[in-house]
Amino acid sequence: LLSHYIEPHLLIPPDIAIIHVGINDIKNTDHKLDQQIAAEIIQIGQKCMQSGVKRVIISGITKVAKSSDGQRVSRVNILLEEVCRSEGFLFLNNSAINIPHLWKDGLHLNEQGKVILARNYIEAINLC
Repeated sequence: LLSHYIEPHLLIPPDIAIIHVGINDIKNTDHKLDQQIAAEIIQIGQKCMQSGVKRVIISGITKVAKSSDGQRVSRVNILLEEVCRSEGFLFLNNSAINIPHLWKDGLHLNEQGKVILARNYIEAINLC
């Protein structure tokens, strides 16, 4: 996963960090177990907290059109939600984003999907 990309952003830690991992990270890690993917995402949140971020929000991975990838997304999201509770992170459930909210490629969000995701982020930030 791309955990090393977060380090420059933590030099001056923000009050709130939203961690959003896309489907590419799942598609490109077929050799990893769902638990490993979830653990790596949680480690990013832990790194944020250790750097002084006050509140971490883990954004659930959004659905995709391909059913096998979609099943894996669901499994990883379930694991993330469970671990977020024990770590004190807020889990952002993006289950309102469905197939009609995806671009023609079945992976990326269309404008409607982007609006839903943005609203989810705003609501989560307001909870903090």
